[in-house]
Amino acid sequence: MGSKRGDERRSIGMSRSSIVLSVPAVIYRDSALAAAATLLSNGATYVLYVAAAHALGLESGGSFLAIVATIQLLSTIASVVGMSLTLDVATYRSRTAERNIVALVRAILRWWLIASTAMCLCVLLFHRTLDAFFHIADDGVMYFASLALASNALLLLVRAFLQGLGKFAALLRSSGIEAALKIGASVAIVVVPALSIAVASLAAALCIAAVTSLIFIRPFLKYRADVASERIPLLRSSALVIALGGLAMMTFADGIIARHFLPLAESGVYNAVALGGRVLITFLAFLPSVMLSKIDRQRPGDHSLAVNVFGAVIVAGSVAVVIFAAFPRLIIVVVAGPAFESGAPLVAPYGVAAAFLALATVVASYRIARGARWVGPAVAVVAIGETAALLTYHPSAAAVVKVVLAGHVLAVVIASARSIKNPLRRTVLAS
Repeated sequence: MGSKRGDERRSIGMSRSSIVLSVPAVIYRDSALAAAATLLSNGATYVLYVAAAHALGLESGGSFLAIVATIQLLSTIASVVGMSLTLDVATYRSRTAERNIVALVRAILRWWLIASTAMCLCVLLFHRTLDAFFHIADDGVMYFASLALASNALLLLVRAFLQGLGKFAALLRSSGIEAALKIGASVAIVVVPALSIAVASLAAALCIAAVTSLIFIRPFLKYRADVASERIPLLRSSALVIALGGLAMMTFADGIIARHFLPLAESGVYNAVALGGRVLITFLAFLPSVMLSKIDRQRPGDHSLAVNVFGAVIVAGSVAVVIFAAFPRLIIVVVAGPAFESGAPLVAPYGVAAAFLALATVVASYRIARGARWVGPAVAVVAIGETAALLTYHPSAAAVVKVVLAGHVLAVVIASARSIKNPLRRTVLAS
């Protein structure tokens, strides 16, 4: 009986025998795999976007990018939920609580199916309103867009499970499959340059990638266990969801507000600057997931994980800020083109703001994972305050950057406040 139980545990990846590396070595290895997966997926995504913009032209290409932006914005919900799932799965994995992981997998897939079905019904009922909003004549485009959103959400949730399980090699393979599919979709868009084909190609790539990714968690889908009595604690995860939701608002709200309130040309310049600055946030996006997947292996009083992750963010942020300050015109021209060169003076301050936001993300994630649940609502309050300030004070793009910088610095201060123990406090302050 014991042997059978051990076989079950090994079959779903719950064995601890593979944990043989030191914490820093494991972090470096998994960070490298997660970084490669992130860069592979994001790189192929940008190739698809560039191909669509070039092939479709100004009007249809603009509609495509607007649809894609909406998909990304709504996918933030799945991304934030996925981050909390990483923490919960890592916690259950450290306790070899496979029953809880099975229950969590089934619950999340059930809620994903309900939400996706509701979204598709809404699109079916209101597709003409959506077509008018995006200035689209083809009714089928919105249906493909809803499929792309549902598939992207599933892909993000499955990858959150993989990171919580510490299966970063599987994460890299999943990203490789997605990248190959998106490259194929890019070719289809270039060969047949039509908006409906572009959105359908994106939806097909994401759908196949999402279904394929389920292969990597199939042991949990097949695992037979009585999970009805398992109660999944979500208190800590709820705080993380609130914090990351606030941080996502701080990442995207400024560009939307600038687009609405600033003159057309100036808002374009601002969003080009923001796009360049968010490269840093995108590059470091994998670190919280890596950290959360390892945090429950730490002994009480051991802050080596924070030292390594915080140090990586501070070093990367510092290097990025130096580059932004040294080559602002080059960066803005590479990102958006010579027409946006007037935004060069904003590149460095926005880069500083992006560096603080990246630091706030990892600090808040670490603090909440270590039990400081109040950090989640506190960060959300900062995000709401920053958004309110932007809505009331936006005389120029430079003023918007100043408000964003102040908000991001405050987020780091709030996330670091009070409960950081002396070793971690010394690490942060020294850095």
